[in-house]
This record gives sequence, structure tokens and C-alpha cells, in this order.
Amino acid sequence: MYQLNPYNRELDNPNRYGLYVCCCPLAVYTLSLRFGAAVEAETEFLLLDGQRMAQLVESSVYTVFYFILCDPARPLHLRFLSLPVAQATAVLRRQVPLADYFHLTQEYT
Repeated sequence: MYQLNPYNRELDNPNRYGLYVCCCPLAVYTLSLRFGAAVEAETEFLLLDGQRMAQLVESSVYTVFYFILCDPARPLHLRFLSLPVAQATAVLRRQVPLADYFHLTQEYT
């Protein structure tokens, strides 16, 4: 998993907001290509497995977890999904398939 900037620095209270994670290197590339201005230059992308990411989320103060996913129907387009921490960690621990929530995704434009 690729961890993006953990919060939007312009928000009043970043602790209420969650981590951003891309599904794969293609999603990171697409995000940088299409939305480079939205990604801070100093953002570091970290390769982490789902178990480790779930541990980070569970031990944090965040209330929401954000997924940035490749759009299977359109190359070089992304989908966006936000889930409460309990649901997100169930996905990361493979207790619930991410596909169960795909209908909730929004186009990331």
C-alpha cells in the first residue's frame, strides 16, 4: 500500500481526518500525472502491507481512512473511497473484500 500525506494541512483539525492510501504503483503514477498539483512535492510514498497499515490506523486518532483506487473501466482514471476506521481495517485485514464497498466509490477528478 502506498501511504500519502496523512492529512490535509489546510484543515482546522487534521486529527479528525485519515490516511490516504493508493491501491498500487499505477494509482500513485496516475495520481501524480493527473493531479500533481494536489500532491505535495515532499510527499513520501511508502510500500506497506495491509496488516501493517491496519495497525497504524488502529493505533491512531484518525476516524476515516481513504482509498485511492484504479478505475477498472477507464485506464489512468481513479476512484475515491472513504471508510470509517473499523470498516477500513476489516478490508486491510482481508476480513471483508474491498469489492463490497466499490459501489460507494466516487470518480476522483
